[in-house]
Amino acid sequence: MRSLAVFLLLSLLAAAGCTASGSRGGFYTYVDDQGNLITGQLPVSAPAPEADTPRADTLPASVDEGLLAQVSGDAPVPDSGSASPQADETPADETEERFVTYVDGDGQITRQVIDLGAARRAEAARGPGYDLIGEGGEAQEGYIETVTPVAADCCRELLADAETLRPGQEVMLTFNTGQTQQIRVGQRQVPARVLTLRREVAEIRVLSFKQHGRYLHPQLLLLDEQGVPVLQVDNVFTRRFPETWARYAYIDGTLPREAGHRYLVVYLGYADGGLPGLVTEADSELAIDGGVVVRGY
Repeated sequence: MRSLAVFLLLSLLAAAGCTASGSRGGFYTYVDDQGNLITGQLPVSAPAPEADTPRADTLPASVDEGLLAQVSGDAPVPDSGSASPQADETPADETEERFVTYVDGDGQITRQVIDLGAARRAEAARGPGYDLIGEGGEAQEGYIETVTPVAADCCRELLADAETLRPGQEVMLTFNTGQTQQIRVGQRQVPARVLTLRREVAEIRVLSFKQHGRYLHPQLLLLDEQGVPVLQVDNVFTRRFPETWARYAYIDGTLPREAGHRYLVVYLGYADGGLPGLVTEADSELAIDGGVVVRGY
């Protein structure tokens, strides 16, 4: 039994020594069930394909010359026939054409060239988009205050129905003959609307649009917490804006809100034919029906 074990060990060592590495074949040996030593030959296998690894001396088809120059330390040689990029460098917005594409009235796609230089020059030459009301030294830079006899309790009955004006809010005040509340200014009764100013409001802007050749030209009263008038404005309008395709022509003006101003009264002092000295718009007639826009800032 011991001799059989030794024989098997020697057989295994012989088999290991006869086995070839790689793909060149070799021999194998084993002992069968009857104790006979059997030797066989391993089949020869096809050689494994070599890995597709590029050789060190082979360059890819597309070479980044700039990268090679950085690696090798060689600076690229400029083409003597080409100018330096700095010499001909021009801002892109002055050399490149700009286009706008749109569908015209016939349903055709139209592409139109835009001259950026001309557009910038036109923008620079364009005015502020409005005219100051008045001519020369008479052009207004602020509102015009006035003093007309007004009773201390002229507007108290209107305060309960006052709308509230907040910063960033816009209110349309509508005037209709026979339906608008009135206040007494001197000996006359005139239509008026009242707004309560939130404490955050720092400035008031008034706009009056010209529609069909007519517009409203209101006056203003500022009241304190008790509803007593503290400031009367005869003309708040200082700028005139022309009509565009998107809106009517209009005039506007701003009024700073000062400490103690709690209510704003907008009234039509000319409603009964008064105020002969009121400076009106030459292209429009005064109206007593319509609307006035008030914005808080």
